[in-house]
Amino acid sequence: FLNSNPSYGAVMADLQAWWPLLSESSIICGTRYAVEGDGSVVGVKKAVDEFAQSMGLQVFLTTDAANPLWLLLKDMQR
Repeated sequence: FLNSNPSYGAVMADLQAWWPLLSESSIICGTRYAVEGDGSVVGVKKAVDEFAQSMGLQVFLTTDAANPLWLLLKDMQR
């Protein structure tokens, strides 16, 4: 669960570091999937979307409109 530095660079670094360590059929998720400012302070959405696209993954979201959680599923092919 990623819930620390919400800057684009920090989130992307966390995703790149933790993804290879996940076992098959695991999930990685986090908070702050919202658009705020230019992304330098809260870059979670941009980083998660770009990472998911580069890996061919779908981003799943919870239904909380104000602050949805995001989830990525690591299946057997990734």
